Amino acid sequence: MTELINLSTHLKTLSISDWQKLFDMLPEMEITKDFGKMSRMKKNDKGVLIFPSMEWAPITSGFFRVVHELGIVPVFDWKEWEEGRLMLDNKELDFSSLEIITLCKLLTIIIRADRFVDGYLVGQLKRKNVQKIIRSIQDKIQRQSSSQKP
Repeated sequence: MTELINLSTHLKTLSISDWQKLFDMLPEMEITKDFGKMSRMKKNDKGVLIFPSMEWAPITSGFFRVVHELGIVPVFDWKEWEEGRLMLDNKELDFSSLEIITLCKLLTIIIRADRFVDGYLVGQLKRKNVQKIIRSIQDKIQRQSSSQKP
């Protein structure tokens, strides 16, 4: 995991093809209606009750894997970042106005909160917040790339 203090340096090491793994997920995310569903309570073969939990669709687990592979989910005290939570709750927020580091921090809230609130990631995908964040990162990376070409 990437410490927040090192995130800016880490982001500079990612190539366009690295980022493309994330960006290539957008078309499928845009057409997906079911990002996951709650399992039913059941008993295992020993009679132990298994409580319901969120079962992710392949696109959801793929997204989770890619953001961790890219190292764009920084380690910081996300629970105390009230501004970030408010951003995710704001349906009118223009994610394109945010810096890449802020967008990565928002992804951290979404990913980490899901460990405590089962279904939070699925909910953010359904609300299209994840897709908006990815699209904003994509626009910024593409602009950076084109401004660096001779």
